[in-house]
Amino acid sequence: MQNEETRNMKVSFSRERLHSSIAGALRRRRIPRDLRGYDLIRGVIFGLVDHPEYTLEVALQRAVDVSKIPGSPTDLEEAYLQVFDCIEPVMRVCDFHQEGDVTKPVLSEKEIIQKFMDSVVYDVKKDYCYSSTINFMREKKFKDYFAYEILKNMIFKKLIADDSTEECMYEYAFRKTFVNPGHKTADEIRMEVDSEVKAILPKGETLYTYVLKCVNEIREKNC
Repeated sequence: MQNEETRNMKVSFSRERLHSSIAGALRRRRIPRDLRGYDLIRGVIFGLVDHPEYTLEVALQRAVDVSKIPGSPTDLEEAYLQVFDCIEPVMRVCDFHQEGDVTKPVLSEKEIIQKFMDSVVYDVKKDYCYSSTINFMREKKFKDYFAYEILKNMIFKKLIADDSTEECMYEYAFRKTFVNPGHKTADEIRMEVDSEVKAILPKGETLYTYVLKCVNEIREKNC
């Protein structure tokens, strides 16, 4: 049964690890580090991750307040300009449009910045959820072979997206674990996955119910 209320994992990295995760996400996007907006972007992401209740404007204002880089902006409008100038060189044409569709209206600069920040925050959350999953697997001393790889992928999927359905979790684990997943129906996927993991499941558990218990245990530690 799905939860009535979607739960979110709060990122609880150490400060050093959080900075590293943010830097990695920005590096993958090829954000130029030599532009003034880079320091502001890092500050905004840090604020949004550390305080999920912050709006973009609040996070940006706090980044402005603590920035000590020469030439740092003195107001929000200048800060928005510096951030946009930093991300604009790596944007694709579709990134400037609603839903990434060039046939749809162009987004405002602030909307583009919001979209960018949301994507980086999501990457950091993915990093944290994956790290939490791996740590859990190690604590339980789960062995490193195929069945546990399936279990790991299902746990991760539920952690990063609490509203994932049972079918969605099976499909994700199947696609991520099997070398050549091919095109199979949901029933075929379930049968193949269940066949692989049945030997590692505690007595009386289905894969889905066991994954939910594992996820709940991880979340309890995260509270």
